[in-house]
Amino acid sequence: MAFITDALGQVYQLAPFLLGLIIPDGPPLGATLTAKTEFLVSELLLPVFFFLIGNSVNVFLIDDWTKFAKLQIIILVLFVTKIVGVTVAGLYCKISLKNSLSLSMIMSIYEGYNRAYYLS
Repeated sequence: MAFITDALGQVYQLAPFLLGLIIPDGPPLGATLTAKTEFLVSELLLPVFFFLIGNSVNVFLIDDWTKFAKLQIIILVLFVTKIVGVTVAGLYCKISLKNSLSLSMIMSIYEGYNRAYYLS
């Protein structure tokens, strides 16, 4: 899949997304592949991916700290707004407060993961 996405001119990280779209959900194929690859992905590939992102960030290239502080404030406001918005939407749909907060945290973590991927 990485070769195919590279041949199409895309980044190789798009390959797992395309593979997820191609493979049908549920048993027998989807459930078997998930069960076989879950340990490898969650215990090896994901930590290596986070390490590579963290290793490629060079904080010494930041030259204007006021602009950087403004960017961090904007990101913080976006995260807080997302947490509040998802929690309120969950409460409106009669989901418990605990589950609404959990959902909002999960969605915020996913957003942070995507932001870290595109900033690297």
